[in-house]
Amino acid sequence: VALETIENILRTGKQLFGENNEWCAMLEECDGLTRIEDLQEDPNEDVYNKAVSLIETYFPMEEEEDGETDATVDSNNAVNGGFSFGNNVAAPAAGFNFNFAQ
Repeated sequence: VALETIENILRTGKQLFGENNEWCAMLEECDGLTRIEDLQEDPNEDVYNKAVSLIETYFPMEEEEDGETDATVDSNNAVNGGFSFGNNVAAPAAGFNFNFAQ
């Protein structure tokens, strides 16, 4: 019922504001989108389906002109939530030694 209420609010916001739905922005500001994303892990299939529908309808992923999603990289080389390590760094010729005994 709560997800249906949120859907009704967002649908009305889309009718009032168009693509710049202020109510979507407000929901994001109070971590509502994160909570809806978390519901994609819910064991109840109806809850999962409603959460996915809300995200796809009102919070679509931004795409590049060629239709591909853009991988974002932050200042710590985190790519889409993961980390990117330099590919040009070679392992030591002698290998690694993980002997912690003293």
